[in-house]
Amino acid sequence: MLDEDGLRWATIDDLGIKYNHVYTMLDARVIKLPNGYTDIICLMRNPWGKSTRGNQWNGDWGPEDDLWTKFTKK
Repeated sequence: MLDEDGLRWATIDDLGIKYNHVYTMLDARVIKLPNGYTDIICLMRNPWGKSTRGNQWNGDWGPEDDLWTKFTKK
């Protein structure tokens, strides 16, 4: 279902999550950041995905994101 402008799902698609598709949640962790904030990170798998790395999450906490520091990788 789209919002009235069709923007919500387009934004999600741009970040790597496809609308109306099934994902498996493999793990979830609470991350305490050095600035005092807390974030929850979910490890998800696309069961229909191929071994290529083409359709990965590219928002916050994506594989290439700057939020991954030595501290947060612990």
